[in-house]
Parts: sequence; C-alpha cells; structure tokens
Amino acid sequence: MGLEGKTVLVTRAPAQSRELRKLLGVHGAKAITIPTITIGPPETWDPADASIKRLADFDWIIFTSANAVDAFLDRAGTMPAAKIAAVGSQTARRLQEREIEVHLLPEDFRAEGLIKSFPDDLSGLAILLPRAQSGNNLLPDTLQERGAQVEIVPVYRNEIPSTGGDALRALLEAGSIDCVTVTSGSTVRNLIQMLDVRNPLEWLRKPAIAVIGPVTRDTAIALGLHVDIEPTTASIPALVDAICEHFKTS
Repeated sequence: MGLEGKTVLVTRAPAQSRELRKLLGVHGAKAITIPTITIGPPETWDPADASIKRLADFDWIIFTSANAVDAFLDRAGTMPAAKIAAVGSQTARRLQEREIEVHLLPEDFRAEGLIKSFPDDLSGLAILLPRAQSGNNLLPDTLQERGAQVEIVPVYRNEIPSTGGDALRALLEAGSIDCVTVTSGSTVRNLIQMLDVRNPLEWLRKPAIAVIGPVTRDTAIALGLHVDIEPTTASIPALVDAICEHFKTS
C-alpha cells in the first residue's frame, strides 16, 4: 500500500494503461483515466507499404514505442528478418509479446541511450524507423551522421481526444486530483490543450506532476509545468514506486 486516499490521474488510453492502473490500485490509490492522446492511422500508408515490400533490405528496425510496434506489425503481417532495437522496456515487452526477438535494448530508455549503444561508424547499414507521423529527429539524424541510411515511415498519428476536457477541468477545479501522470511529450502537450483555459498552469499547480522519464520531463518543464516525480528508470513499475516514495515523504 502507501497511496491510500490518493487520487491519481492517468492520461494514457485505457488499453495502454492497464499496468499503471493496476499497480496504482495495488498501492491503494484511486486511478482516474482521462486519455489525453488517441492513436490514429497515418495520413497515408504508402511509405510504410513501400518499406514493408523491402524488409529484406534493412539491417535494423528500430521501434521507439509500443504503438509503433502494433501499427507496423499489424500492417506488415509478417515477422521482419532484420535485427530489432527497442527504445524502452515497454516497447521491448510489446515486441516480445508478439514473439519478436529484441537484439538491442539500451540501459538508458530513450533515444540518447540507443544512440550510445550503436557504433560510431554505421557506414553501409540500412535502418528502418517506423514511428509516429511527427517525432523528434535526434535519433535518425544522428544515425545518418554516422553513415547509416535511415528510412523513416509514419505508421500512426497522435491525436487529441475530442472528449474529456470537461471532466478534466471539473476534477482539477474541485481539487480532486493528487497526482497527474504523463508518459510522453504528446500526453503533456495535449493535457494542456484539452484544459482549454486561459491559464492552464494554474490549474495544474496543486497536483504533483509525475513524468516517466527525462524526455517527458523536458517537455513538461519547457511548457512551464513543475515536475515533482521522476523515476530513475523510465518504466511503469519505477514510476509507481517513485509516486509512492513522493507521498511517503511529502
């Protein structure tokens, strides 16, 4: 236990937040889910379809999210023969659930960690990067600078839900939320947009803000949010442990 009487807002979609909600419940918290992100198809599948026809040409396929894993494998309908790299434990777990061997998982669960795991000279390597339609280019740009040929293909879009804003405002206005969890830059940005108020930072001043890792933290801080909780490892169990520790000492 440890979170008895605490209400935690979960901003991931229900299908993607089962583990988080379960662990929060185990520790006595009440988890309320208001997704700040929905997953939709890319504007066009043409680039992905073209790459799928040439899977044998790639030495590596890099997955940076579980959403990319599902979208790409569902579209491909086949197991890629290339070596597989994952950014983060959740992504690796999703690959393993789909019986895909993970050849590279960095200790630092973010793009910088994966970059460090690759050799400085990547000349001649062909790398496929299925990802969201919009994304950070640090990873592909760095790999290309090292000589790799990187092919980026959009396989899904992050979208803002059309509902949930009223419920979100009502909970925050009533002071009912003790902690807000955010697990990606998109969930942070969309959270603020969904509030749709003149001064959203004031609405988010009372609850503790818990981020899953440094990328999400940097986005939250850049948007003006205070970050109160960040685990040493970017994983759901570590995030819940950090939330427990915060309220234990606060």
